[in-house]
Amino acid sequence: MYNDSLAYAFLNEVVDFPPEIVVSSAVSTFFIHEAIDYINEEPEVDIEGFNYEQFLGLAKIMLLVDSAEMDQIDQEIQLAEGKLWNHSKLGSITQHNKYRKWSRRPKWLGFRGKRYWKKFHKAGFGCHLSMSLPVFNRERNIGVIYIGVMCDDLLGHGDFHRYELIDGQWTLTRTHNIWIS
Repeated sequence: MYNDSLAYAFLNEVVDFPPEIVVSSAVSTFFIHEAIDYINEEPEVDIEGFNYEQFLGLAKIMLLVDSAEMDQIDQEIQLAEGKLWNHSKLGSITQHNKYRKWSRRPKWLGFRGKRYWKKFHKAGFGCHLSMSLPVFNRERNIGVIYIGVMCDDLLGHGDFHRYELIDGQWTLTRTHNIWIS
């Protein structure tokens, strides 16, 4: 299990866990690695002449980290890889247990596909939600998290959410969409 009290406090304040949402157990680190990779790359120009410098600038602003903090963030990511969220600490244990019980049913539960989603919704679930490891700046007053939501084959999105700690409350200050289906 992943065990970082700051991460759980942050997530419980900024993410809503309604009963119809199934929260993925895996601590996602994929998009955090991608953001760090983009920050460290030199700007490139692709075949169509699109300059990635603007995207790199946006990633730097979103994460608000400098090169000195990259090693610390990478270490935090390595510690979280392969870990599972503790659903009791997230407040999502009820739906997690309900989903685990339901997902052990017969073989029709191949991952995704129309048949899966139809039975998923019929069982009272709405969407799958996956969350990345939150990344904080050195002062721990800015946090960035990736949240992906999938509700059907072509009904989902993934976004970076940037929060600032203002007067003791985490306040959403920016959202950047990464993908949509």
